[in-house]
Amino acid sequence: MNIVRHFRAVVLVFLLCCAEFATAVTFRSQELKALAGRAGISTTGLTEGYNFMQVGGRRVYVRVLGGRIDNIGYDIFSDVLRRDGTQRVLTDFLERYFLLLNYPPADHTVKHMLRDDRFKFVHGSMATVATLHPGDGFGYSTDDKIYVATWTRSGQELLTVTFPMEYQLLLGVSKSEAEDGFEYELTRQQLREWQVAEPDVATLTPSAQPFYYTHEGGWYLRKNISSSTYYCRKSDQRYRLVNDVSHPAETAANMMLSGDVSGDYQMDVTQILYGFKNKQFSVPLRQWIAHCEATGCTLYFGIESVDYDEVCASVFAVNEHEYYNHVMSVVIPLSVIDNRQGTIKARLHTYVPMHNALMLTRNHKIERAKNKKKYE
Repeated sequence: MNIVRHFRAVVLVFLLCCAEFATAVTFRSQELKALAGRAGISTTGLTEGYNFMQVGGRRVYVRVLGGRIDNIGYDIFSDVLRRDGTQRVLTDFLERYFLLLNYPPADHTVKHMLRDDRFKFVHGSMATVATLHPGDGFGYSTDDKIYVATWTRSGQELLTVTFPMEYQLLLGVSKSEAEDGFEYELTRQQLREWQVAEPDVATLTPSAQPFYYTHEGGWYLRKNISSSTYYCRKSDQRYRLVNDVSHPAETAANMMLSGDVSGDYQMDVTQILYGFKNKQFSVPLRQWIAHCEATGCTLYFGIESVDYDEVCASVFAVNEHEYYNHVMSVVIPLSVIDNRQGTIKARLHTYVPMHNALMLTRNHKIERAKNKKKYE
């Protein structure tokens, strides 16, 4: 009898724990939480990854990443497309948005949603959406900050929709939600193994200094805000990224643009939030670079000044697909460059609309210091 009571007690504790887990589930955004409620989606028993279920007679998934509900949507795309980093934001958005149109907020009609979000059905309708399946062809293009997404079957156009390149719409978040969630997204970013890669010598431009070269990159806003990196030819005739205190400007550019630079660097970040607030957190420099790569951001670097003990610079992480920038001012002590380890101070504005980026640069004079220039 005692054994039976003990067993029942264990089962009761287990069920209580399960109930506590179910109520403790978190969502990436308020939009997802509200959508789950309106669609009658239960969060009990969800596991990491994709959880498929029937909602309103159609196949729907709830994706859980890191114990948090990351997206909810119709099962429209193949696993191959969902894993494609360049298209993941679009596939997530479209699967979620079509579900939202069937379960709109109480204070919005579908007509008002489409108008406010500037989402248009160019060919086909919501009735067509119900016929889509993962085997259909899918492609997209951009035209003047507008996405054009098209589904085909047997070479025939099924559905074409257009919508703006706006991160708040695509991610389903408010500005404050995006900013508040940035630290979480950044710190859970998985690091990859960087391997020192030999550059294509044909792409290197010799400088006036023997054995030093520039790998010319693109530029952003101004020509001295660029993705250029800097190399030197070693005694073994191999080319390596410049990483020494005798060339602080070049080394700083390489550090902030490439995970290939050897060293152990930490960033102490002050993130500037909406409403004149800020938050502090620390993250490895390589994790920041990895996160920028994973989210489709291109990094650009501009020197503000170089003096006897530090390099001051600005870094722009530009996401052209979602039309935003992360804008960061950094202070890199020369001792960090010399020791190949230490802390970089960073002041970060996240999710800045691209048309506002230039205004932020006016607060950060991007110009070469007269006493220590990058090699010519």
